[in-house]
Amino acid sequence: MTLGLWEFGILLIGIGFLMIAINLSITIKSFDRTVKKVEKIVDENEKSLKDILSGVGNITQNVDGIMSIARSATSFISGFKLVSKFIKNSKNRRIRNVTYDK
Repeated sequence: MTLGLWEFGILLIGIGFLMIAINLSITIKSFDRTVKKVEKIVDENEKSLKDILSGVGNITQNVDGIMSIARSATSFISGFKLVSKFIKNSKNRRIRNVTYDK
C-alpha cells in the first residue's frame, strides 16, 4: 500500500483539525471553571457587593452636591471680580484738567 501526496495532505489536515478541537475543548473547560469560581465568589459576597454598590450611589450624590456648591462659589467669585473691576475702572476715570505748555 502506497501513500499518495493528496492522501498525506488529507491526513495532515485531519491531524490539524484534531489538535484545534482538543485545544478548543481545553479552553472551554478552563472558561467553565472560571465562570463557576466567579459565581461562587459573587454568591459568597453578595451582601458586601450590595453595600459597595449602594455606597457608590451615595458617593455619586455627594459629589454632585459638592460640584453644585463649587459652581455657586465660582459664579459668586466671578461676580465679585466683575464688580471690583467696575469700581476700580470708575475710580480711574476721574479726568483732571491739565494744561500742557510747550
